[in-house]
Amino acid sequence: MTSTTTEPPATVTGHVLVRFARAVEDALDRVEGVSCLSMSEGEAADAVLALTRAQARIAELRLRTVAQADARDVARQDASASTGAWLAHRTVQTRGGACADVRLATALAGEFEATRAALAAGAILEEQARVIVRAVRALPAGVSEEIRRKGEQHLLERAGEFNAAELARMGRHLFEVLDPEEADRRLGKKLAEEQRAADRKTFLQLHDNGDGTVSGRFKIPVLTATQLTRGLAAILAPRHQRAANAAGGAGRVMHPDRHPLGADDWQHPRPPDQPETSHQAEPGEPGEAERRLLTRPEKLGRAFVAFIERFPADKLPKLGGLNATVVVTMTLEQLRGELEGACLLDTGEHISAGAAFRLACEAGIVPAVLNTRGEPLYLARKARLFSEPQRLAMGLRDKGCTAESCTRPAWLAEGHHKIPWSQGGHTDTEDGVLLCPWHHHRAHDPHYTVEYLPTGTTRFHRRT
Repeated sequence: MTSTTTEPPATVTGHVLVRFARAVEDALDRVEGVSCLSMSEGEAADAVLALTRAQARIAELRLRTVAQADARDVARQDASASTGAWLAHRTVQTRGGACADVRLATALAGEFEATRAALAAGAILEEQARVIVRAVRALPAGVSEEIRRKGEQHLLERAGEFNAAELARMGRHLFEVLDPEEADRRLGKKLAEEQRAADRKTFLQLHDNGDGTVSGRFKIPVLTATQLTRGLAAILAPRHQRAANAAGGAGRVMHPDRHPLGADDWQHPRPPDQPETSHQAEPGEPGEAERRLLTRPEKLGRAFVAFIERFPADKLPKLGGLNATVVVTMTLEQLRGELEGACLLDTGEHISAGAAFRLACEAGIVPAVLNTRGEPLYLARKARLFSEPQRLAMGLRDKGCTAESCTRPAWLAEGHHKIPWSQGGHTDTEDGVLLCPWHHHRAHDPHYTVEYLPTGTTRFHRRT
Protein backbone atom coordinates (compact mmCIF):
# COMPACT_ATOMS: atom_id res chain seq x y z
CA MET A 1 0.00 0.00 0.00
CA THR A 2 1.41 3.29 -1.05
CA SER A 3 1.12 6.22 1.34
CA THR A 4 0.93 9.83 0.30
CA THR A 5 1.71 12.93 2.32
CA THR A 6 -1.01 15.48 2.98
CA GLU A 7 1.42 18.40 3.78
CA PRO A 8 1.22 21.01 1.03
CA PRO A 9 4.44 21.96 -0.74
CA ALA A 10 6.50 24.72 0.95
CA THR A 11 6.13 26.88 -2.14
CA VAL A 12 2.38 27.08 -1.54
CA THR A 13 2.33 28.05 2.10
CA GLY A 14 5.85 29.40 2.66
CA HIS A 15 7.31 30.75 5.87
CA VAL A 16 5.02 32.63 8.23
CA LEU A 17 6.79 35.91 7.47
CA VAL A 18 6.34 35.32 3.75
CA ARG A 19 2.62 34.73 4.28
CA PHE A 20 2.47 37.85 6.48
CA ALA A 21 4.18 39.96 3.83
CA ARG A 22 1.68 38.77 1.21
CA ALA A 23 -1.21 39.44 3.57
CA VAL A 24 0.05 42.97 4.19
CA GLU A 25 0.25 43.57 0.46
CA ASP A 26 -3.32 42.29 0.04
CA ALA A 27 -4.53 44.53 2.87
CA LEU A 28 -2.77 47.53 1.34
CA ASP A 29 -4.42 46.76 -1.99
CA ARG A 30 -7.83 46.90 -0.31
CA VAL A 31 -7.26 50.36 1.23
CA GLU A 32 -5.28 51.83 -1.66
CA GLY A 33 -8.15 53.90 -2.99
CA VAL A 34 -9.93 54.64 0.30
CA SER A 35 -10.52 58.36 0.88
CA CYS A 36 -9.56 59.98 4.21
CA LEU A 37 -12.07 62.81 3.84
CA SER A 38 -14.73 61.13 5.98
CA MET A 39 -12.36 60.59 8.95
CA SER A 40 -13.05 62.59 12.09
CA GLU A 41 -10.28 64.46 13.93
CA GLY A 42 -9.93 61.68 16.48
CA GLU A 43 -9.92 58.95 13.84
CA ALA A 44 -7.23 60.73 11.83
CA ALA A 45 -5.05 61.12 14.92
CA ASP A 46 -5.53 57.47 15.93
CA ALA A 47 -4.75 56.25 12.43
CA VAL A 48 -1.56 58.32 12.17
CA LEU A 49 -0.22 57.04 15.49
CA ALA A 50 -1.21 53.42 14.78
CA LEU A 51 0.38 53.47 11.33
CA THR A 52 3.56 55.04 12.75
CA ARG A 53 3.86 52.19 15.26
CA ALA A 54 3.06 49.66 12.53
CA GLN A 55 5.73 51.22 10.30
CA ALA A 56 8.32 50.74 13.06
CA ARG A 57 7.25 47.15 13.67
CA ILE A 58 7.34 46.30 9.97
CA ALA A 59 10.75 47.95 9.74
CA GLU A 60 11.99 45.53 12.41
CA LEU A 61 10.57 42.57 10.49
CA ARG A 62 12.26 43.81 7.33
CA LEU A 63 15.59 44.25 9.09
CA ARG A 64 15.23 40.80 10.67
CA THR A 65 14.83 39.26 7.24
CA VAL A 66 17.70 41.33 5.86
CA ALA A 67 19.93 39.86 8.57
CA GLN A 68 18.79 36.37 7.57
CA ALA A 69 19.39 37.17 3.89
CA ASP A 70 22.92 38.21 4.79
CA ALA A 71 23.42 35.02 6.81
CA ARG A 72 22.19 32.95 3.86
CA ASP A 73 24.49 34.88 1.52
CA VAL A 74 21.79 35.86 -0.99
CA ALA A 75 24.42 37.85 -2.88
CA ARG A 76 25.36 34.57 -4.59
CA GLN A 77 22.12 34.70 -6.58
CA ASP A 78 23.51 37.22 -9.05
CA ALA A 79 27.18 37.30 -8.04
CA SER A 80 26.76 40.59 -6.16
CA ALA A 81 29.77 41.75 -4.18
CA SER A 82 27.83 41.91 -0.91
CA THR A 83 24.35 41.67 0.56
CA GLY A 84 24.21 45.48 0.47
CA ALA A 85 25.00 45.53 -3.25
CA TRP A 86 22.37 42.82 -3.88
CA LEU A 87 19.76 44.74 -1.86
CA ALA A 88 20.53 48.01 -3.60
CA HIS A 89 20.14 46.41 -7.02
CA ARG A 90 16.95 44.49 -6.23
CA THR A 91 15.15 47.34 -4.41
CA VAL A 92 16.50 50.27 -6.48
CA GLN A 93 17.99 51.68 -3.26
CA THR A 94 21.17 53.68 -3.06
CA ARG A 95 24.10 51.45 -2.31
CA GLY A 96 25.03 53.45 0.75
CA GLY A 97 21.51 53.18 2.15
CA ALA A 98 21.30 49.46 1.45
CA CYS A 99 24.65 48.77 3.11
CA ALA A 100 23.56 50.83 6.12
CA ASP A 101 20.42 48.66 6.34
CA VAL A 102 22.53 45.51 6.36
CA ARG A 103 24.80 46.88 9.09
CA LEU A 104 21.79 47.85 11.24
CA ALA A 105 20.11 44.48 10.61
CA THR A 106 23.16 42.48 11.69
CA ALA A 107 23.58 44.70 14.76
CA LEU A 108 19.97 44.17 15.83
CA ALA A 109 20.31 40.43 15.23
CA GLY A 110 23.38 40.38 17.44
CA GLU A 111 24.33 42.44 20.48
CA PHE A 112 21.49 44.99 20.23
CA GLU A 113 18.64 42.65 21.18
CA ALA A 114 17.06 45.25 23.47
CA THR A 115 16.91 47.81 20.68
CA ARG A 116 15.47 45.22 18.29
CA ALA A 117 12.76 44.31 20.79
CA ALA A 118 11.83 47.99 21.29
CA LEU A 119 11.58 48.48 17.53
CA ALA A 120 9.52 45.30 17.15
CA ALA A 121 7.10 46.60 19.79
CA GLY A 122 6.77 49.95 18.04
CA ALA A 123 8.27 51.72 21.09
CA ILE A 124 10.99 53.41 19.02
CA LEU A 125 11.38 54.41 15.38
CA GLU A 126 13.86 53.00 12.92
CA GLU A 127 15.87 56.23 12.83
CA GLN A 128 16.12 56.15 16.62
CA ALA A 129 17.37 52.56 16.48
CA ARG A 130 20.09 53.63 14.04
CA VAL A 131 21.19 56.42 16.40
CA ILE A 132 21.32 54.10 19.42
CA VAL A 133 23.43 51.50 17.62
CA ARG A 134 25.78 54.18 16.29
CA ALA A 135 26.20 55.86 19.69
CA VAL A 136 26.91 52.65 21.59
CA ARG A 137 29.41 51.45 19.00
CA ALA A 138 31.15 54.83 19.18
CA LEU A 139 32.03 54.28 22.84
CA PRO A 140 35.81 54.13 23.38
CA ALA A 141 37.64 50.88 22.87
CA GLY A 142 38.14 48.98 26.09
CA VAL A 143 34.72 49.87 27.52
CA SER A 144 33.19 46.77 29.07
CA GLU A 145 30.18 45.02 27.59
CA GLU A 146 28.24 45.83 30.75
CA ILE A 147 28.82 49.56 30.24
CA ARG A 148 27.77 49.27 26.58
CA ARG A 149 24.49 47.60 27.52
CA LYS A 150 23.88 50.30 30.14
CA GLY A 151 24.43 52.88 27.45
CA GLU A 152 21.95 51.16 25.14
CA GLN A 153 19.35 51.01 27.90
CA HIS A 154 19.97 54.67 28.81
CA LEU A 155 19.18 55.80 25.26
CA LEU A 156 16.20 53.45 24.93
CA GLU A 157 14.65 54.97 28.06
CA ARG A 158 14.95 58.46 26.58
CA ALA A 159 13.74 57.52 23.11
CA GLY A 160 10.16 58.04 24.26
CA GLU A 161 10.89 61.72 24.95
CA PHE A 162 13.54 62.70 22.43
CA ASN A 163 13.70 62.39 18.65
CA ALA A 164 16.60 60.91 16.70
CA ALA A 165 18.52 64.19 16.41
CA GLU A 166 18.26 64.82 20.15
CA LEU A 167 19.26 61.22 20.88
CA ALA A 168 22.29 61.68 18.62
CA ARG A 169 23.41 64.69 20.67
CA MET A 170 22.99 62.63 23.84
CA GLY A 171 24.88 59.79 22.23
CA ARG A 172 27.92 61.99 21.65
CA HIS A 173 28.14 62.43 25.44
CA LEU A 174 27.05 58.91 26.37
CA PHE A 175 30.36 57.89 27.92
CA GLU A 176 30.34 61.01 30.10
CA VAL A 177 27.00 59.87 31.54
CA LEU A 178 28.05 56.25 32.05
CA ASP A 179 31.51 56.89 33.54
CA PRO A 180 32.09 60.64 34.14
CA GLU A 181 35.50 60.32 35.80
CA GLU A 182 36.98 58.08 33.14
CA ALA A 183 35.42 60.16 30.38
CA ASP A 184 36.96 63.32 31.81
CA ARG A 185 40.36 61.65 32.09
CA ARG A 186 40.25 60.39 28.51
CA LEU A 187 38.97 63.71 27.17
CA GLY A 188 41.73 65.61 28.97
CA LYS A 189 44.35 63.29 27.53
CA LYS A 190 42.89 63.58 24.04
CA LEU A 191 42.70 67.38 24.18
CA ALA A 192 46.29 67.62 25.43
CA GLU A 193 47.46 65.47 22.52
CA GLU A 194 45.42 67.55 20.07
CA GLN A 195 46.85 70.78 21.50
CA ARG A 196 50.42 69.53 21.12
CA ALA A 197 49.66 68.46 17.56
CA ALA A 198 48.00 71.81 16.82
CA ASP A 199 51.04 73.68 18.12
CA ARG A 200 53.26 71.66 15.81
CA LYS A 201 50.98 72.30 12.82
CA THR A 202 50.54 76.04 13.39
CA PHE A 203 51.87 78.24 10.58
CA LEU A 204 51.29 81.53 8.78
CA GLN A 205 52.31 82.24 5.19
CA LEU A 206 52.02 85.67 3.55
CA HIS A 207 52.56 86.47 -0.13
CA ASP A 208 52.87 89.95 -1.61
CA ASN A 209 50.63 90.09 -4.68
CA GLY A 210 52.36 93.17 -6.03
CA ASP A 211 49.11 95.14 -6.32
CA GLY A 212 48.87 96.61 -2.85
CA THR A 213 47.44 93.46 -1.32
CA VAL A 214 48.90 90.49 0.49
CA SER A 215 47.44 86.98 0.39
CA GLY A 216 48.03 84.34 2.98
CA ARG A 217 47.08 81.05 4.51
CA PHE A 218 47.36 79.84 8.07
CA LYS A 219 46.56 77.06 10.48
CA ILE A 220 46.05 77.86 14.16
CA PRO A 221 44.79 76.00 17.24
CA VAL A 222 41.05 76.00 17.82
CA LEU A 223 41.35 78.13 20.98
CA THR A 224 43.27 80.79 19.09
CA ALA A 225 40.71 80.65 16.28
CA THR A 226 37.95 81.15 18.83
CA GLN A 227 39.74 84.19 20.22
CA LEU A 228 40.15 85.56 16.71
CA THR A 229 36.51 85.04 15.75
CA ARG A 230 35.36 86.60 19.02
CA GLY A 231 37.56 89.60 18.31
CA LEU A 232 36.11 89.94 14.81
CA ALA A 233 32.60 89.52 16.19
CA ALA A 234 33.24 92.48 18.49
CA ILE A 235 33.99 94.60 15.42
CA LEU A 236 31.18 93.29 13.24
CA ALA A 237 27.87 95.09 13.50
CA PRO A 238 24.93 93.19 15.03
CA ARG A 239 22.03 92.41 12.75
CA HIS A 240 19.74 94.95 14.37
CA GLN A 241 21.84 97.67 12.72
CA ARG A 242 19.93 96.92 9.53
CA ALA A 243 16.89 98.52 11.09
CA ALA A 244 18.92 101.56 12.08
CA ASN A 245 20.34 101.79 8.58
CA ALA A 246 16.87 101.56 7.05
CA ALA A 247 15.69 104.33 9.36
CA GLY A 248 18.44 106.57 8.03
CA GLY A 249 16.62 107.06 4.76
CA ALA A 250 15.25 105.08 1.86
CA GLY A 251 17.73 104.39 -0.87
CA ARG A 252 20.64 105.41 1.27
CA VAL A 253 23.85 103.81 0.09
CA MET A 254 26.42 102.87 2.69
CA HIS A 255 30.06 101.93 2.63
CA PRO A 256 31.54 98.84 4.24
CA ASP A 257 34.07 101.00 6.07
CA ARG A 258 31.19 102.45 8.07
CA HIS A 259 31.11 99.09 9.71
CA PRO A 260 32.70 95.86 8.51
CA LEU A 261 29.64 93.64 8.68
CA GLY A 262 26.42 95.44 7.92
CA ALA A 263 24.22 93.22 5.79
CA ASP A 264 23.17 96.26 3.74
CA ASP A 265 26.69 97.68 3.33
CA TRP A 266 27.95 98.46 -0.16
CA GLN A 267 31.33 99.07 -1.70
CA HIS A 268 32.40 102.43 -3.08
CA PRO A 269 29.24 104.57 -2.79
CA ARG A 270 29.01 108.31 -3.26
CA PRO A 271 29.15 110.45 -0.13
CA PRO A 272 25.80 110.57 1.70
CA ASP A 273 25.37 114.32 1.01
CA GLN A 274 26.32 114.10 -2.67
CA PRO A 275 23.52 113.76 -5.27
CA GLU A 276 23.91 110.71 -7.44
CA THR A 277 23.86 112.62 -10.71
CA SER A 278 26.51 115.13 -9.68
CA HIS A 279 29.16 112.68 -8.56
CA GLN A 280 31.91 112.15 -11.11
CA ALA A 281 34.46 109.43 -10.48
CA GLU A 282 38.01 110.69 -10.22
CA PRO A 283 40.90 108.86 -11.88
CA GLY A 284 41.55 105.71 -9.92
CA GLU A 285 38.24 106.07 -8.05
CA PRO A 286 35.69 103.25 -8.52
CA GLY A 287 32.73 103.94 -10.75
CA GLU A 288 29.02 103.30 -10.29
CA ALA A 289 29.27 99.89 -11.98
CA GLU A 290 31.57 98.64 -9.24
CA ARG A 291 29.00 99.06 -6.47
CA ARG A 292 27.86 95.76 -5.10
CA LEU A 293 26.90 94.04 -1.90
CA LEU A 294 29.80 92.64 0.08
CA THR A 295 30.09 88.90 0.47
CA ARG A 296 30.55 87.49 3.95
CA PRO A 297 34.27 86.68 3.37
CA GLU A 298 34.79 90.29 2.27
CA LYS A 299 33.06 91.58 5.39
CA LEU A 300 35.17 89.32 7.58
CA GLY A 301 38.28 90.49 5.74
CA ARG A 302 37.48 94.11 6.48
CA ALA A 303 36.83 93.22 10.11
CA PHE A 304 40.21 91.46 10.20
CA VAL A 305 41.91 94.61 8.92
CA ALA A 306 40.11 96.68 11.56
CA PHE A 307 41.08 94.14 14.22
CA ILE A 308 44.77 94.47 13.36
CA GLU A 309 44.64 98.26 13.08
CA ARG A 310 43.03 98.57 16.50
CA PHE A 311 45.40 96.25 18.33
CA PRO A 312 47.30 98.38 20.88
CA ALA A 313 50.97 98.35 19.97
CA ASP A 314 52.02 98.95 23.58
CA LYS A 315 50.58 95.54 24.50
CA LEU A 316 53.02 93.72 22.21
CA PRO A 317 56.42 92.39 23.39
CA LYS A 318 59.47 94.59 22.91
CA LEU A 319 61.26 94.17 19.60
CA GLY A 320 64.78 95.56 19.52
CA GLY A 321 64.05 97.68 22.61
CA LEU A 322 60.86 99.17 21.13
CA ASN A 323 57.25 98.22 21.00
CA ALA A 324 56.12 96.98 17.58
CA THR A 325 56.17 100.45 16.03
CA VAL A 326 55.53 101.32 12.38
CA VAL A 327 57.57 104.23 11.00
CA VAL A 328 56.06 106.19 8.09
CA THR A 329 58.34 108.37 5.98
CA MET A 330 56.69 111.40 4.37
CA THR A 331 57.39 114.90 3.12
CA LEU A 332 56.81 118.01 5.19
CA GLU A 333 53.92 118.99 2.88
CA GLN A 334 52.29 115.60 3.44
CA LEU A 335 52.75 115.95 7.18
CA ARG A 336 50.93 119.28 7.05
CA GLY A 337 48.18 117.80 4.92
CA GLU A 338 49.04 120.06 2.01
CA LEU A 339 49.96 117.32 -0.43
CA GLU A 340 48.60 113.86 -1.12
CA GLY A 341 50.70 111.03 -2.42
CA ALA A 342 52.60 107.98 -1.24
CA CYS A 343 54.27 107.50 2.12
CA LEU A 344 56.98 104.91 2.72
CA LEU A 345 56.79 102.37 5.51
CA ASP A 346 59.96 101.18 7.20
CA THR A 347 59.30 97.78 5.60
CA GLY A 348 59.76 99.28 2.13
CA GLU A 349 56.05 99.24 1.30
CA HIS A 350 54.00 102.31 0.36
CA ILE A 351 50.68 103.61 1.71
CA SER A 352 48.71 106.75 0.92
CA ALA A 353 49.15 109.90 3.00
CA GLY A 354 45.46 109.74 3.91
CA ALA A 355 45.87 106.23 5.30
CA ALA A 356 48.85 107.39 7.35
CA PHE A 357 46.83 110.21 8.90
CA ARG A 358 43.91 107.90 9.64
CA LEU A 359 46.16 105.34 11.32
CA ALA A 360 47.71 108.12 13.40
CA CYS A 361 44.30 108.45 15.08
CA GLU A 362 43.77 104.74 15.65
CA ALA A 363 47.16 103.00 15.81
CA GLY A 364 50.73 103.57 16.90
CA ILE A 365 52.85 105.10 14.10
CA VAL A 366 55.79 107.47 14.00
CA PRO A 367 55.80 110.02 11.14
CA ALA A 368 59.37 110.63 9.94
CA VAL A 369 59.93 113.71 7.70
CA LEU A 370 62.98 113.71 5.42
CA ASN A 371 64.56 116.63 3.60
CA THR A 372 65.52 116.62 -0.09
CA ARG A 373 68.80 114.85 0.75
CA GLY A 374 66.98 112.03 2.54
CA GLU A 375 68.10 113.19 5.98
CA PRO A 376 65.63 113.07 8.91
CA LEU A 377 64.15 116.54 9.28
CA TYR A 378 61.50 115.75 11.88
CA LEU A 379 60.77 112.59 13.89
CA ALA A 380 57.40 112.91 15.59
CA ARG A 381 56.49 111.32 18.86
CA LYS A 382 54.45 108.17 18.67
CA ALA A 383 50.71 108.75 18.23
CA ARG A 384 48.37 107.63 21.00
CA LEU A 385 44.90 106.16 20.88
CA PHE A 386 42.15 107.92 22.71
CA SER A 387 41.87 106.28 26.12
CA GLU A 388 38.77 104.39 27.17
CA PRO A 389 37.59 107.15 29.55
CA GLN A 390 38.10 109.71 26.77
CA ARG A 391 36.10 107.58 24.34
CA LEU A 392 33.30 107.20 26.89
CA ALA A 393 33.23 110.95 27.48
CA MET A 394 33.18 111.65 23.72
CA GLY A 395 30.39 109.11 23.32
CA LEU A 396 28.28 110.81 25.97
CA ARG A 397 28.90 114.16 24.33
CA ASP A 398 28.60 113.27 20.64
CA LYS A 399 26.04 110.43 20.96
CA GLY A 400 27.44 108.89 17.77
CA CYS A 401 29.16 109.79 14.52
CA THR A 402 29.18 113.59 14.29
CA ALA A 403 28.97 113.67 10.48
CA GLU A 404 25.83 115.29 9.14
CA SER A 405 23.02 112.80 8.44
CA CYS A 406 24.98 109.85 9.87
CA THR A 407 23.15 107.68 12.40
CA ARG A 408 25.97 105.39 13.52
CA PRO A 409 25.94 105.03 17.32
CA ALA A 410 28.91 105.97 19.50
CA TRP A 411 30.02 102.41 20.16
CA LEU A 412 30.60 101.89 16.42
CA ALA A 413 32.53 105.15 15.95
CA GLU A 414 36.25 106.02 16.20
CA GLY A 415 38.09 108.91 17.81
CA HIS A 416 39.38 111.52 15.33
CA HIS A 417 41.70 114.49 15.94
CA LYS A 418 40.18 117.75 14.68
CA ILE A 419 43.65 119.26 14.61
CA PRO A 420 45.88 116.61 13.00
CA TRP A 421 48.10 115.04 15.60
CA SER A 422 51.08 115.59 13.31
CA GLN A 423 50.36 119.34 13.36
CA GLY A 424 50.33 119.68 17.13
CA GLY A 425 46.90 118.29 17.87
CA HIS A 426 46.34 116.63 21.22
CA THR A 427 44.73 113.37 22.13
CA ASP A 428 42.06 114.86 24.38
CA THR A 429 38.30 115.21 24.29
CA GLU A 430 38.42 118.90 23.25
CA ASP A 431 40.42 118.08 20.12
CA GLY A 432 38.57 114.82 19.44
CA VAL A 433 35.31 114.00 17.70
CA LEU A 434 33.62 110.71 16.93
CA LEU A 435 33.41 109.56 13.32
CA CYS A 436 32.25 106.23 11.97
CA PRO A 437 34.88 104.34 9.93
CA TRP A 438 33.34 105.55 6.63
CA HIS A 439 33.51 109.23 7.58
CA HIS A 440 36.87 108.75 9.32
CA HIS A 441 38.28 107.64 5.97
CA ARG A 442 36.73 110.72 4.32
CA ALA A 443 38.28 112.98 6.97
CA HIS A 444 41.71 111.88 5.71
CA ASP A 445 40.69 111.80 2.05
CA PRO A 446 42.29 114.67 0.07
CA HIS A 447 39.14 114.83 -2.08
CA TYR A 448 37.27 116.38 0.87
CA THR A 449 37.56 119.30 3.25
CA VAL A 450 36.19 119.04 6.77
CA GLU A 451 34.34 121.71 8.72
CA TYR A 452 33.65 121.36 12.44
CA LEU A 453 30.47 123.31 13.20
CA PRO A 454 29.75 125.02 16.56
CA THR A 455 26.83 122.63 17.01
CA GLY A 456 29.28 119.72 17.27
CA THR A 457 28.42 118.45 13.79
CA THR A 458 31.08 117.60 11.24
CA ARG A 459 30.41 118.72 7.68
CA PHE A 460 32.19 117.35 4.60
CA HIS A 461 32.69 119.26 1.34
CA ARG A 462 33.94 117.64 -1.82
CA ARG A 463 36.80 119.59 -3.40
CA THR A 464 36.04 120.92 -6.87
